[in-house]
Amino acid sequence: MIQINLLSLMKVTQVLIPMLKRDSRIINISSVSGKSAMPFLAVYAASKHALEGFSEALRKELMLLEIKVIVVGPGSIKTPIWQKAFEVIKDKYSHTIFAEPFSRFIKFALNEEKNALDVNVVSALIIEALTAKNPKFRYAPIPRKFINWYLPKIIPAIIFNRMTARALWLLPNNKKNL
Repeated sequence: MIQINLLSLMKVTQVLIPMLKRDSRIINISSVSGKSAMPFLAVYAASKHALEGFSEALRKELMLLEIKVIVVGPGSIKTPIWQKAFEVIKDKYSHTIFAEPFSRFIKFALNEEKNALDVNVVSALIIEALTAKNPKFRYAPIPRKFINWYLPKIIPAIIFNRMTARALWLLPNNKKNL
């Protein structure tokens, strides 16, 4: 995942930068997970957090060449990956203490799929990032934006983390705490 989501992108960027002209744009596709990580998605979140840092530094470095670096960080998008992915990994933790938390995470994720954005919404924002006279640094097409984007930013991390852990039964003696 690190290879695909980060290192390959960095290598392609490194190769292409000398070919770019002034006022070119680099659009990096990140994720809401690049800003707020969920349990059981650690490696994916790590790859997207790193992509966010890479994009932020590159944006500043390329100002000298007047090349814009833009991040599109969507939340859930309606694609066939949801059912395929969870079918493959649904029993990953079945004989561990993470069996119930992971089962709850899958239910949470499948619920997110129901609220997921259509691919066309994200595509339209990518086109906007490519064509706008003054594009934003970040486009964040995220369903249920208050819960999935603003809430993790406005409440203290310790509270948000505890709420997430409680919902997924990741606290010791969690059943007694509900």
